[in-house]
Amino acid sequence: MATINGKALVKNGKPLDRAYSNGQLVYGRNLLLKSKLLSWYVATNTSTTLATVSYDSTTNTWHITSPKGGSNNAGIYFSQTNKVSNLITKGQQWAFSFDIKGTGVYSQFGIEASSPFNKLSGNVPTDWNRVSSTGTATGTNSVIIYFNSVNVALDVYIKLPKLETGNVSTDWTPAPEDYI
Repeated sequence: MATINGKALVKNGKPLDRAYSNGQLVYGRNLLLKSKLLSWYVATNTSTTLATVSYDSTTNTWHITSPKGGSNNAGIYFSQTNKVSNLITKGQQWAFSFDIKGTGVYSQFGIEASSPFNKLSGNVPTDWNRVSSTGTATGTNSVIIYFNSVNVALDVYIKLPKLETGNVSTDWTPAPEDYI
């Protein structure tokens, strides 16, 4: 059972979608099932390669590469369905975050075709760092993680993705269903 400071994240037997402490959002429900394992189908585009590799005995990472001269949207994408009942739907705010390290240049990540869309810019950190993006869905599009490999080769590792409703990213937690 997921907890924060020893308090269960359930009410009346159902998982909470959010939890607050002193008026601050401290927990948002992860809509991605088994996000430590990264076991769902992910597609690649534009000269991008993807491998799922072990980070430790309980966590996997995506290793994403693309050669220099690739695309300004080199990366991966996956369906929102991921067997989750609470999906990001048209008009909903979303926050998407993950841990990343490697070499490359950000392009965009989050729910494709959202507006406004908070996009990171600059280089991927060489040490593990948590990054996030937010927006409002204009439809039920794919989740994307894209990089610009036109002038710089891409070689990144990503772990612990979290998709949640709202416009604030919270620390990674597993989906409540992962405890069942």
